[in-house]
Formats: sequence, C-alpha cells, structure tokens
Amino acid sequence: MTQGPALTPEERAAAQGVGAEAVRRYLAEHAKAHPAPGAISCNEDTTEGASSHSRLALCIGELGIGNTTAAAALIAALTGSPAALVTGKGTGLAPDGVNLKAQAIEKALAANSELVRGRDPAHVLEAVGGLELAAMVGAYLEAGRWRMPIVVDGFVSGAAALVALHFHPPLAAFLFWSHQSDEKGASVLLQAVATKAKEIDVPYFPPPLMMSLRLGEGTGALLALPLLRSACAIMREMVTMDSMVEGKKECRGIDSETGSNQDKKELGPK
Repeated sequence: MTQGPALTPEERAAAQGVGAEAVRRYLAEHAKAHPAPGAISCNEDTTEGASSHSRLALCIGELGIGNTTAAAALIAALTGSPAALVTGKGTGLAPDGVNLKAQAIEKALAANSELVRGRDPAHVLEAVGGLELAAMVGAYLEAGRWRMPIVVDGFVSGAAALVALHFHPPLAAFLFWSHQSDEKGASVLLQAVATKAKEIDVPYFPPPLMMSLRLGEGTGALLALPLLRSACAIMREMVTMDSMVEGKKECRGIDSETGSNQDKKELGPK
C-alpha cells in the first residue's frame, strides 16, 4: 500500500462477499438447527422477517499479523487524523518501530491520495485496507441487513466497523462496542463512531470494558457478550420498584420474541 492501492476493486468486492456469505451461512445453519414456523431463508433476496434474527448476536474479531498498520491507515484516512495519532505498538513494537510504522502509513496515504481524499469507503478500503478487513466489512453490512446485534471486538475489527459505517451509517444502531483497545488510535476510532451515530440520531454507548486489551481474535467481544446478555435479562426479568413496594413479584421488560414492551407480568405469589 505504500506503492499504490492494496486491493483492486474486484478483490475488495470479492472479500466483502466472503464476509457476507459467512453471515448468511451462519444464519442458515442456525435456522436449520432451530427451525421456526414461517422462517425466511437467508438465501432469499429479502429481509422480511429479519427480526427473527435479532435474538442472535454476532461477535466479529480477527486473527492476523501486521494488520494494525492497515487498521490505523483506514482510521487516519476516514478521520483525517495524522498517522502518528492513530499508530500504536501492535503486538509490541518498540518506540522506534512505532515511528517507522507511522511513517509507512503516511507514505501509504500519500501514495493513494487520490483514492482517500474523498473518504469514499470503497476507495479507502482499496487503498490501504486488506482482505480480512474487507471481509469483516462485508460481514458487518450483511448482519446489519438482517438486523442482528453485532458485538465489535478491538482495534482492527473496529476499523472495519468504521468503514462499514461509512458505507451504511444506519448500521450504527446494531453495533455494540465491547472494549476500548489499548492501541493508541482507539480513542480516535471511538470518537469517529460516536460522531457517526450522532449524525443519524442513534444512541452511542461507550464500550463497557476498559481492560487494556490488545489481543484481538474476538476475545474482547466474547468477554462483553455475557454483560449484554445480563442487561437483556435485567430488562426482561428484574422486578420493578413498584412491585416490590406492593409486595408483588412482577416485572416489566422487553418481550424476547417481539422486542416490544411487556405489560407487567406476575412471576410468583403475591
């Protein structure tokens, strides 16, 4: 990418297709294992009945070496930030190595200045992205099409999510950020995401975990998933203050089937 675009348009599109197909395959396998009356096939060109997939959560992470460089380049290109502000030590670079990494990113952005100038997500991804990043972008977009909640892992998968948001800003409504990575550019990334959410009037919830994680591989997303499940359980099952005062075991929450507010439901004897 320091010499020119990292990907051709065809390579970028094909990689996004791989990610999208992985999501469709996951949904199809789940539907086969847990058939529901009137279920819609994921191979059909429709999102009718997509709410049936809203009870599934997709955790997106990655495994790679050197891809924090491409991730930082994507964030720099889409936010206009200097490379030095978003470049971290990755798997453990010394300060001199981090400086060389930032210089390589600046060189890549300069070599692809025509592509990145307009901040078009497809062009930026082709200029300084990678196949795994493009595949994650495709997975995010496909999962959003099916209205699935998506738990974002760390710095690299977060950079892919930012690209996906530039493709389709309403995706912000389905993204849950698991943790703030220990990578230097994580705060810039999350601020950009918060800004995107605000632009379309979608709530942005900061990541719940601050654990100096930098492993990737979906680990942060998997750590946060039980917290999200617990939050849903509280909304559905926790007794209300009024019911406690009245001596009743009642709850008011979200119907797990329809997603709508439930009326108070008595859970036990008065």
